[in-house]
Amino acid sequence: ATAFFLGFSMCLGLWLLSCDSEFAFHLGLYVFVLAFFHTSEFTVVALYDPPNCSVNSFMVNHSSAYHIATAASFTEFIVEYYFFPSLKTCSVWVLGLVIVVAGECVRKAAFYYARHNFTHLIQDAKRPNHKLVTTGIYSYFRHPGYFGWFWWSIGTQVLCMNPICTLAFAYASWAFFHGRIPFEEQKLIEFFGDEYIRYRKQTPILIPFIPTL
Repeated sequence: ATAFFLGFSMCLGLWLLSCDSEFAFHLGLYVFVLAFFHTSEFTVVALYDPPNCSVNSFMVNHSSAYHIATAASFTEFIVEYYFFPSLKTCSVWVLGLVIVVAGECVRKAAFYYARHNFTHLIQDAKRPNHKLVTTGIYSYFRHPGYFGWFWWSIGTQVLCMNPICTLAFAYASWAFFHGRIPFEEQKLIEFFGDEYIRYRKQTPILIPFIPTL
């Protein structure tokens, strides 16, 4: 059912993109971007970590806060388009598309290099085949998957030209990772000890104002 819904959403997005209407174009682009993201999340797990692939790998139902945020973004887009159309006439959406594509590429590169070591949930115990990945994109900065998602989420709202949700998504994403990353890094120190401490000293996070242990 989830796969069908996302497939239908991508087709709907493409159809709206083809319509002769600015409203339909921008709405369709947003629908397609969202559906593509969730479909690609499942796809990379299926490719690189099949034993842990499930319907949860679509990342559609990971939190009620995400559903509320998504509903708020659609609401702001529609309300502003009809009542404050001047907010939707600038070309800033192109910048949003660039941010979205860049964030998506960085996140999927993180999957590619980490493979089965990349999980959607923080692990409480070290798996037998869990290795510390420090090559590829991980050699430039820590947590590239988080970095990609952080900027992807902000980019979606720039894409929609949603000023309120752009600020709200930026803060909500930052607050989420402000709590998650230090907790995860403590776990990684427990798993890998000095190896992770050395890696941490050599590579930044690149999400602003995230505390380091």
